[in-house]
Parts: sequence; C-alpha cells; structure tokens
Amino acid sequence: MLGSRLLPHVRARSGRDGNEAPRAPYTLSPPPPKTFHVCPSIPWNGDPAGHVCRLSIPMQKAEAVVAIGKRSLLLPAWIKAALAANDRLKLFLSVVQAAAAHAAHPDLQMLDLAPEIGVAQSDAAWLRDMPATAIQVDSALRLPNLPRFAKRAAEELGVMARPVLEAHDNAFRERVQNWLAWLGKIDAGELTNAQLRALTSGVTAGGEDSLHQLIMDLHRQLAELERSLATEEIDGAHVWQVLPEDRARIAAFMRGLNRTAPLKFDHTGLGTAVTRDGDKLLLQNDIGATDVHVLVVQVQAMTITVNYADLHRQRFEFFRSMLEPLDVHWEGLQSKLDPALNEGQPFIFGTARLECGDEASLDDALEGIGSRIVFLIDWNRARKRLLSFVGKDAAVGILQEAARIDAGHMAWLKCGGEALIHGAMQAVGAGVFRIGDRLDTVLGAADACRFLIDVLRLASQAMLNDQPVAQLADQTRLLLMRSVRLYGSEFELLEEHAAYCHALAQSVSDALEHDVMNTSCMQPNSGAGASATQRLAARAKSWEREADELVTLAREKAQRQPRWGRFARVIESSDDIADALEEAAFLMSLIADGHQIGWNDVIRDTLCRLARTVQVATQEHIKALAIARDLAGCSDMSDSDAFVAATWNVLRAERQCDELLRQARHLMLASMKDAASLMLANDLAQALELTSDRLLAASYMLRDAVFSQAEQNIGCKAFGLLGMSQLGLPVPPAFVLGTGYSRSDAMRQLATERKVWAPGLQQIELASDRRFGDTRAPLLLAVRSGAAVSMPGMLETLLNIGLCDATLSGLLRQTGNPRLVWDTYRRLVASYGEVVEGIAPQVFEAEYSMVAGAADEVEQLDFAQLRELTRRSLRAYAQAAGRPFPQDPEAQLAGAIQAVLASWDTQKARAYRHQYQIDENIGTAATVQGMVFGNGGGNSGAGVGFTRNPATGEPAIWVDFLFNAQGEDVVSGRRRVQGHTELARTMPRLWETLCEFGSRIERAFGDMQDFEFTVQDARLYLLQTRSGKRTPEAAVRIALDLLDEGIIEAATAQERTAGIDPAVLVRHRVAFGDGNSPEPLAHAASACSGVAAGEIALDETAARARQAAGASVILVRSDAQTSDLTAIQVASGLLTQRGARTSHAAVVARQLGKVCLIGCEALRVHESARAISLGETTLQEGDSLTLDGNDGSIYAGEFSVVAEPLTDLQARLARLRTGGTRAQSHD
Repeated sequence: MLGSRLLPHVRARSGRDGNEAPRAPYTLSPPPPKTFHVCPSIPWNGDPAGHVCRLSIPMQKAEAVVAIGKRSLLLPAWIKAALAANDRLKLFLSVVQAAAAHAAHPDLQMLDLAPEIGVAQSDAAWLRDMPATAIQVDSALRLPNLPRFAKRAAEELGVMARPVLEAHDNAFRERVQNWLAWLGKIDAGELTNAQLRALTSGVTAGGEDSLHQLIMDLHRQLAELERSLATEEIDGAHVWQVLPEDRARIAAFMRGLNRTAPLKFDHTGLGTAVTRDGDKLLLQNDIGATDVHVLVVQVQAMTITVNYADLHRQRFEFFRSMLEPLDVHWEGLQSKLDPALNEGQPFIFGTARLECGDEASLDDALEGIGSRIVFLIDWNRARKRLLSFVGKDAAVGILQEAARIDAGHMAWLKCGGEALIHGAMQAVGAGVFRIGDRLDTVLGAADACRFLIDVLRLASQAMLNDQPVAQLADQTRLLLMRSVRLYGSEFELLEEHAAYCHALAQSVSDALEHDVMNTSCMQPNSGAGASATQRLAARAKSWEREADELVTLAREKAQRQPRWGRFARVIESSDDIADALEEAAFLMSLIADGHQIGWNDVIRDTLCRLARTVQVATQEHIKALAIARDLAGCSDMSDSDAFVAATWNVLRAERQCDELLRQARHLMLASMKDAASLMLANDLAQALELTSDRLLAASYMLRDAVFSQAEQNIGCKAFGLLGMSQLGLPVPPAFVLGTGYSRSDAMRQLATERKVWAPGLQQIELASDRRFGDTRAPLLLAVRSGAAVSMPGMLETLLNIGLCDATLSGLLRQTGNPRLVWDTYRRLVASYGEVVEGIAPQVFEAEYSMVAGAADEVEQLDFAQLRELTRRSLRAYAQAAGRPFPQDPEAQLAGAIQAVLASWDTQKARAYRHQYQIDENIGTAATVQGMVFGNGGGNSGAGVGFTRNPATGEPAIWVDFLFNAQGEDVVSGRRRVQGHTELARTMPRLWETLCEFGSRIERAFGDMQDFEFTVQDARLYLLQTRSGKRTPEAAVRIALDLLDEGIIEAATAQERTAGIDPAVLVRHRVAFGDGNSPEPLAHAASACSGVAAGEIALDETAARARQAAGASVILVRSDAQTSDLTAIQVASGLLTQRGARTSHAAVVARQLGKVCLIGCEALRVHESARAISLGETTLQEGDSLTLDGNDGSIYAGEFSVVAEPLTDLQARLARLRTGGTRAQSHD
C-alpha cells in the first residue's frame, strides 16, 4: 500500500521522517552508474517528439529573470514549487493505489484520502472520486480519468525535477525524460498490473525503474539543495547566501517596499528574492503577474544598477519618472524579443545606474526604489480606465501624482474603477453630464485631474481603513459635486455680471455725489461737466457690453447643459439692471449738456439718495450671490439667514427707491419749468428706480434657484421648517441630516455616529434650555423623514426619542403630568419597536387590548393603566426583539436616525415612487427636532391642516384635530378625529392665529400648504409645511385663485395646470332611478369628492380578485394605512371606520382620485366573517356599496353616476391658456 500510510518515505522532506529506511547519503554529484529502463509494457523509441512533456515550471517570472542573466535568483522558488509538486505526486500515486484496492475488493471500506488531499492542497472532484469509479476488468484496472491523471502527473514531475536538473547536469535528466514520455503515451482508461507496479512500486528489481522510485530519489536531492541554500527571511524578503554586511541594504530596500506594499491589497505581487552573485548583491521583485515584468536591483560597492523589463513602454517611462528624484542615469534602453516571453512579442528592457556617496545615501536610494514598485502593479489597466475621463497625458499625470502622494491606483480599481466615477456622474445628474461627456470637457482638464487624484486618494484610505465601498461611492459623489461646483461656475458668471452692475451703480452714484454734471457751478455750456459725464457714459457703455457678453455665454451654456437654465434666466433678468444703469449714465451726459435749468440742492440730494440706494441694493445682491454659492454646497443655518437677509435688503431698497422717485417728481414739478430739463431729470430718476425693480426681480429669481436646490439637499420638511422659521413663526428648534445620508447603507451608518449629529443637537439644547439624556431637564426629540418630493406616510417618523427609565422623573418634573409621562413612554416603546426593530404592530395592540378592556380610545385610560401598558410593552418588546428596549438616549437617537433614513428603501416607499415616477436617487433627509407634546390634556392636541380644500380647491382652511394626542394619532388613520369646529369653539384666539399662520405660509411658499401643528398647554407650534396633494379639480381652482390673488404669476399657474385635461373637471353625483333618494345606511367625513360604486373587498387580495373578475371595488377597512397603497390603487373608493381626512392614507387616496369616506362611526368590520355592518345592516364581502363623496352618504347597492361639467372652472382655465393674466370666477 502507498499513501501517508502508503508512502511515508516519499512524504518526508529532508530525510527527517523516522519511518524512512536507512539509505546511503546522496550528494549533489551524480549517483553511481546504474542502468534504468522503462517498463516494457510501453516501449520507448527514443523519439521525444510528441511524447516528452516540456520540462519547465509555469512561466511567470522565471524566463524573464533568466533572460536578463540572473538565474541564481530563481533556485529557491523552484525548490519550493518542487516540494509542493512532490506532495501532489504522492497524492496521485496514493489515489491510484486506493483505486486498485477498491477495484479488487469493492466490498471493503475505501481508504480515506482526506489527509493526503489536505497536505497536497488539492481538492479536484475528479481526483477525489477516482477510487470509487475504478473497476477491475480481467487483468486491467479501468480508471475513467486516467489520461487526465497522467497529464497532471507529467506536469508535476516537470516542476519537481527542474531545480535538480538546473543545479546539476546529472543522470536524472534521462530518467525524468523517460517517465515524461511514458506518462505522455497514456491515452486510454486502463492500466495493466505491470503498469500499475511501474507507477507505484517503491522497490525496483531487475534494473527496472518506477515513478515512485524516481520521486523518492528526486526528493532526496531537493532536500540536499534546500539545506545547501540555508534560506531565511529578512523583513519579508526570501534571502540566501548573503554576507553580514548585506543585511542593512536588504533591510533598506524592504523598508521602502513594505511602507507602500499595503497599497497592493490582495494582489499576489511584490515577492522579493535576494542572493549574492560573486561581489554583487542581487534583489529581485516579481512586481505583478506578467511574465516579462521584472525588476532586478544589483548593488556593487556604492553603485546601484537597476535592470527593468516591461512589455508597456508607457509604464516603463512611468517607472523612469518615479526614479528621477534619485538622479539615476539610464542606459541600454532597448526592445528585446524572446520566443519564450510575452508570447513572442517585443518588450522593453533598460538599465539605470546610481552612484552613491556613502552608506546612508545608498540605503536611502534602495528604500526609495523599493517604495515605488507597488505603483507598477496593474498600472496599464488603471491608465486605460482613466482614459474614459481625461486625455492620455493627463491619465499618466494622475497616476504619477497618485504615486507621489503614496496613494496609488489599486484601491480605486478594486472599488470599481471607472464605475465609481460613472456612478458619481450619474448621481450629480443629467443637468451636469450628458451621455458621452468626459470629465475634462465639463470640469476642465485641471479640475478633472484634481478630482480623480482625490478619488484615488480616498479609495486608498477607504480600503486601508476597511471602509465600505458604498461609503466611498457617497464620498465620491460629494467630491464630484464640489469639483463640479454645482452652481459654482454659474455663480462665478453671476458674480462677474453683478460686479459690472455694481461698477455702473457706483459710478453713477459717485458722479451725482460729486456733481460732475455741473463742475462749473452750473454755468451752462461750460463743457467741463459734459466732458466728465461723456467719459462716464463711455465707460458705462463698455461695462454694459461686457455684461451682455456674459449673458450670451450663459445662454450658450444653458443650451448645452440644462442645469444652467435657471441661472441663465437669472443673468438675463440681471442684464436689465445693466441696461437701466447704462441708460442713467447716458441721461447724465445729456443733462450735463446744458439741461440743468431749475435744478437745486434738494433735487440733487434726492437723486443722490436714490442712486446710493441703488448702489446699496447691488451690493446686497452681490452678498446674496456670494452666500448662495456656499448654500449650494454645505452650510449652516447662519448662511441661510444671511442669504434671506440680503434678499430682503434688496426688497427694502426697492421700496425706498419707489418713495424717492415720488419725492423727486414732486420736487421737479415744483421748481423745474424747462421742459427738456424736466423730462431728462425725470427720466434719470425713473432709470434709477427701474434699476431697483430689476434688482428685485433678479433677487427673486436667484432665491427660487437657490431654494429649489436647497430643497433637494435637505428635503421638503426641513425646507418648510426653514421657511417658517424665517417668517418668525413658532417652530421647535431642529437640525437636518441631508438626503445624501440615505443613499447607501454606509452613509446611513455614518449618520448614526455621534460626531455627525452632536453639533446640531447642541444647538437644540441651547435653544430649548434642556439637555438630551439629562435626568432633571431632559430634552426629547422627534426624528422625521423628509424627501425633496412629498411622499405622505411612506417614510417613517419617530417621536419622543430620549425617554427612558432614567429620564422619566425629569419629564415628570417638567410637566407635572403623570399621564403624559406614561403615555409618551408607551408610545415610544411601541413605535420604536415597530420602526426600528420591525416588530409587528399586533404585538403592542394585543397588550393594549389586555389593559384597555372595553375602553375604545386611548384617552380613556388613566395614568395607572398607561403605566401598566408601558411595562407590558417593554416586556413584549424584549421578547419580540430578543433584547431589551434601549435605555441609552443616544443609542435611541442613532437607531431612530438609521431607521428613518432606511425607510427610503421600504417596499411601500418603492411602490409609491414607482406609481408617481419619483427618482429613486433623491433620497430622504432626517430632521431632528425638539419635541412638543399634544398629549398633555384638554388644552393640548395635534392637528393637520390644508390652507385650502384639497378635494375641491375651495379657499377655506381645512383642519383635522385631536385633543390630548400626538401628531401620529391624526395621520396614522387609527383614530377618529374632529374637524376644526371644536378647536375654534374652545380656543378661538388660537384658532384665529392658526388661520393667520396658514395664510402667511401660503403666501410665502406661493402654493396651497399641507401643514402639521401641535398645541401644548394652549400654545401653538408649527411642525411642518409642504405643498399639499390635491385632486385635478382642486389643482386648477387653487392655481387660478392664487393667480387672481396676486400670489403667483400667470406662467406659474399655466405650469401647474399644464397636464390637466379640462374634460376631467366634472362633479360626479348619484343618479337615483326613480328620482327619490333612499335613506343612506350611514355617513362619514368626505376626504375626496365624487361617487364610487362597487363590490365590497376587505383587503388587497379580495380587491385584486374582484377587479380581475371585472368588478369595481370598494375597499372597506377599520383603518387605512399607507401600507394599503396597492389595495387603494385597485379600488374605486375607500371607506374606513376610523381615521382623518388628513391622514396619510386619505391623502394618498385623494392624490389617486379615489372617492374616500373616513371615520364612519356606524361601520364595523368583521374580518373573520368577511362581512361589515353599517348600523343595523350587515353586508357580506362581495355585496355592493355606493359612496357619495360630495356629502359623505353611504348607500347599499350600486347606483348610476352622473357627471356634471364644472363649466365655470373650465372657462377660467381656457382663459388662462389663451394668454389671460387673470382668470376670475363669474359665479
């Protein structure tokens, strides 16, 4: 038998296995003459052609090192490979012997070859399965994979024999060649007994050789070779036969190599071998996998010689450039051709020499050379990939700089290479990059190179720090946004144009201040004033032309890149400023030419004040531009406040100019009798006032451009909070984590780190005089989602963050309200469990039912019941989540932030975006806001309002409100709510304030607003505002009414109604067959008008089944939530037992145009019986209902529907579309 139990003498290396029988020691000289011949079963004809396997190891670097004359470097690697081949050959012979044993005795258990397979590091299935497939046929052993076995054995024999044959020209050569030929002739699947013995026998007789014997003899020779080399490692280099004084030089080279070696990451290159060749120290590095890519450094005395071979001339030149700081001298640069290398293609070879003055400089040079080698790995692949973004020379320059700063390119390649950049370009948007654009054509060559160098640097840092690739992708996007300077170059153009306008304004103001029109004490026809003003007019004309050229440039850029569009409109508007000021300068030149009759000091002073005010307005406009540049990147609230202040200063200046124009005209009429002088003076004043009008228009356009981008960055909720705060409305303090944090798992994780949110939290603490996690005066927080596009109810919000066992007493100290404290805590535990841990709501609903008993609403529970409910909820949380509820407020905050950002990728959010074709990449922000409490009793509550009716567009505030509740109670759809009547009755002054605030935010944002508010102890707080979802009818009516009220322009009204077909502007009503209206089964609050009739369905499955059968569907639910989106989509109408007109589900239904009746007190849903009851009437699933959304009536059966056109609304829309600037109703 062979194997570990079969071949102990073959398995042992260096003759140290105690199982080996004593043998005469082998030396490196040839053994005593002995005649061997191959087993006669396969005769050997002496012709090696076609039979002898090529005697070589895999190409890799060996032939290249040989080609440059440094063979002595290869022997250790060959020996290492040979010893590994010995293990595999041993395994092969063991497998054959095991196969023979199994074929002879198939009833016995097969030998376990797992140990041999492990040692040989070979787990090929065909080899492992060979024994089981072997069968004995007559006197032959049939092995299905025998030819494959023979081929592999021949390859391994060649590898094992190479170092022995290279070291000595001895008798092994003939034996090896014979066995290679013998193995090469095996092309069938059978071995005779004689052939089996020739392969596996360890005892030779009669002068016959065996493969087993050859392997043992080769192994002994390898052991002697290995001992003679006495190899060791120095700092990772494989070293042999060196002198003591060589160690410092080896260490210097490896110091440089190891300093940058981590930048190769998991690449296999950079193996280093070191030996002596006479008086020369040789250091060889294998760099990468290409066979001709070899570096050999030779040290002789104080001279370093670098021999370098490369198949790419560009990379060869790159390596030369990296060694330039060492002042090396290159010689012998040549193209070589070797049939065994580079597939017979030419490669570049060169030699560099460096003379060193002392040992220190020699060590420094060796360290420098070693440190550069890693940057050669996969260099050409990186260069080619960079060509997608920059030119050839720039690509090489980028790689040179990346090497200089020790960043390299391997990390970039491993993190996706060009895909990383393309992803960032796509994320920045089509408004910046078009398909086929190169980075350098958009950014410019210099900025493109800087950006790519930074990306390579970031990639290296990311991989060295085990940073997720997704996080690197986000960093790359942000870096590109800064490199593109989203709006940076646009602002440069705007600022340049504004600078010309300021020059014009200042010149006109200075001229009036210094009275250049009258330098001869107003003596007519003196000529001096005319000359000065003519020079002013000439300069003004020149500046105005320069400004015109900037406008032309902006228009050209807008045609090429859509992102320039709005900025081109701003600069076009700003060009009117330059025109008006140039006109003012021209008028001054006319006035100076003898047309100052009747002027006096009062008129001049008024005109000077008018010009100074215009100059101040231009300066404020420039300030706004400079601040806006920062707002487009990253900024804090102070920047937003400063921007708004600057734009408001322009508005104030415009109003001052209006008043000054009126004053000037009064003065002119009182004292100027000369018609020409009066006309020119009036025209000058009017040109100056017109400048202020144009400045205001440009300021408004700038504000719209900046705010639209800000809304993309911080989401519509935070943007709304910012706007309300700037209006001076009562908004709890907040900070926002921008939409970029939601776009990957890595960024969401980053958002949870304290360093990200701690600065914002500190500002809330200062503003509220409370501290997060404090046991005496705790600050509680709300974490709210907010995408740039409103997605009502599709994203998550968490309230009451920071409440725990330790902070309970502090909240009690603040409020003195035990019920509020326990109600707030149980809310947090349940909502946190559902949103963060994914616990089913039914877990907490079951606990509520156990405590509440017959109580229908939570407000009926007292503090003791809420305390019990909290404790039960904490136990249920721990059981469902597998861990207790987090008692660390900071851990709560981190979990809430991550969950809110992750809600962007939930199934319902994706379905909503698909339904409304919302960009998947815009993401959601997370707004962290100080809590206010509506669940504090009868003087507190929460509500949601629309500034106009979202179903019809009627101009009346539309509010749902719940006393003693938090906002989630209103929008969740789980609670019945009151309209505004009770709030207006019990708190009339607060109701008036709420209506006033609604009007203010509508005018400020220029659209119907959907806002949320909380009343805490009779004090009103606004929590969010956004443009409200509406029906087509409401969209048209609201746009037309806002136009008539002067809140929006005709172009905006046209834009908002552009996609609406006038034919949909109808009012549906129920048509009763006999003309008599039957008694409704029940009534409910209408969230969307119209009429819907169809078959009852209690869930999505039933709704889809009835729709598939061709029926209209009425979805009936106890409460509708946003998770019911897909069911609502297939239904014609929605009816719920609980909920509010402003709940998220109702908002979605209204947006979909579904008739929606909410909060039907007579309705009960019996899901187990698949039935509903409306008062005394019971209906089964599948029975028919008709919902009248006009008055909230619910009828049994299906009735016909009549469509009545809204002719007045259609007429108003038609007038708008035919160019009317007003579309007043004629009701």
